[in-house]
Amino acid sequence: MKIAFSGHRSDKIIDRDLLIEKLVTLLLNYRQEQKDLFFITGGSTGFDTIVLAELIKLFSKDQIEIMIPFSGFETYATKDWSEIKQAQGLNQTYVDRVKIVGGEKGSFASKCYKRNESMIKEADLLICYWNGSPSGTGNTVKLALKKGIDVINLFES
Repeated sequence: MKIAFSGHRSDKIIDRDLLIEKLVTLLLNYRQEQKDLFFITGGSTGFDTIVLAELIKLFSKDQIEIMIPFSGFETYATKDWSEIKQAQGLNQTYVDRVKIVGGEKGSFASKCYKRNESMIKEADLLICYWNGSPSGTGNTVKLALKKGIDVINLFES
């Protein structure tokens, strides 16, 4: 089973500790139930960074892939330099599993959309943190629903 993740940046995360608790519980349940798990994260700061940090603790390196829209994406994804440093460190740890999928041409938003499409194209399930607002995460949820895959929203659960 391939699980993709999409979520908001840190400024929209209400209770980080509760989010991590929900995420870890869900991941541990999937680890018990499924033998073949593969994870795809979007490489941004906020939810993606939280997910990647927990995946690193719970699963092997060959089960995790980071899809980014373009090289150096993490430096554009937020103004929170501590998160950029963390994202860069996590991405460097997993540099052999980083896939650049946003294409050569287009705006920041169009490259991010292509990345989100690529994640959903490969996914069997989407786990997200989405507050319902119009956003990249909202677009990713719509892509997943259009494809007919299940969506688990940790914002609501």
